[in-house]
Amino acid sequence: MRDVLHARLRMNEPVLEHLPEALALLATSSSILPLDPSPVLAHAARVADQACWIVEPHAKEMAWYTRRATVSGIYLAAELHQLTSPNTAAYFLDGLLEHSGAAEEAVREVSLYGSYILNGWKGIAKSRGLL
Repeated sequence: MRDVLHARLRMNEPVLEHLPEALALLATSSSILPLDPSPVLAHAARVADQACWIVEPHAKEMAWYTRRATVSGIYLAAELHQLTSPNTAAYFLDGLLEHSGAAEEAVREVSLYGSYILNGWKGIAKSRGLL
């Protein structure tokens, strides 16, 4: 994953001087809101989707979606960092990737807790004859 995201950041280098304007145009392209972050988030999600597919093309379980969301946030943060400090963007990306496991673990734990709660409510509904 590291190599794929580093390669994607390197793709920005020839057009780095135009990137702030491009991101601003994306954020203001909506007619609904004066400043709409959804196109920028969609851009990061597409990059993350492609990166996850390159690294693990046959993954289908829930962890793939968690990983994709995490990679999306990491890439967007690294790309924004690249705007202000192009020389340190690679190191910044490495630091984010190094700590991404903690975020993924937190999402897994919340998901597990949610499934326990759901199963508890199902059990209560069955015992009351509702299911």
